[in-house]
Amino acid sequence: MRTSRWGEGDTALLEGTVALENGCLTVIDDADQVIVPVFPTDFSWDDEAGELSGFGHTFSAGDSVSLVGGYHQRPPSSSAEHIPSGCEGDQYFMVYSA
Repeated sequence: MRTSRWGEGDTALLEGTVALENGCLTVIDDADQVIVPVFPTDFSWDDEAGELSGFGHTFSAGDSVSLVGGYHQRPPSSSAEHIPSGCEGDQYFMVYSA
């Protein structure tokens, strides 16, 4: 199941630095909050390279990012199955574009 159409959705901005914590890709924002970005299922994880790629974008630890989407206290139930177990943050962010 796809979490969203790329480029369509909420317009909140998440800026920060990509980090990997316990096998979970997160973004650490300027307030040092750990945000779990939830990407459309069209993105794929390359375990060997430690990168997430899709729609011409690649994200890996240490990258500065600007993501557009919407904040949630918990992952929407439609996308929860696509988040690795143990992947937790202060908030979740549905990513609609980068």
